[in-house]
Amino acid sequence: MSCTFRQFFGLPLVEDAPPDLAPVWGAGRRAPGILLFASRSFLWRLVRSRRVRLGLAGKNAAVVPAGGGARWQTRLACGCDIGRYEAFQGLVRLLSRAEEDQASLFIVDSDPRAVRRIEENLRVTFPGLRIVGRAAFSPGIAASVTTAIRKAEPRIVLIGCARTPVLRWMIDQYDQVGNSLAIVASRAADRMAGRRRGVSPWALVGAPLQLLVPLLLVVHRLVLIHRWKKLQG
Repeated sequence: MSCTFRQFFGLPLVEDAPPDLAPVWGAGRRAPGILLFASRSFLWRLVRSRRVRLGLAGKNAAVVPAGGGARWQTRLACGCDIGRYEAFQGLVRLLSRAEEDQASLFIVDSDPRAVRRIEENLRVTFPGLRIVGRAAFSPGIAASVTTAIRKAEPRIVLIGCARTPVLRWMIDQYDQVGNSLAIVASRAADRMAGRRRGVSPWALVGAPLQLLVPLLLVVHRLVLIHRWKKLQG
């Protein structure tokens, strides 16, 4: 059986940004949405955290698996081969399309220096984009960031960090920002900001758990196949 359900643990999968996103995430959108460029490690976080999955599912979120490891994980979990899709090139294509429409953009990152570098690079690379605001996010100013985005009314909110406080903010408050599309692309933002992330100590501690990933994904796939057969029956 090929693609059983086009979802990764309840979150819709997007195969290719410009064709698939144009009708769903374009200017005619009437609700906020979240687009996650998900690396292998972020997909593993979705597998581990039911709270994150359910919270994002309630915010009209969709997943673009980015990179070969993410492709392998989605194929194993649900049978959907989304192709080799790179986060940086995907974001560039989306922003090029937004520039053609003269769309407005708001930048969010947890590092003030990264926010400035991203803004500088975007102004040079995409001069047609209208950058209407920026924020260095921290949990203490989450409500202020939400208010700033709502007042700026951007078409796109580019989020360069996918850490737990940022995800919690999106889950709790992102439905208050209007019709903005949040694009969470931490690896692409790192490249724009000239930032290199080191290996987290928590990643080293959790490395042995990575051995469980194939087993969990196969079990998930079997559950989907069973559900599919029940629907067919």
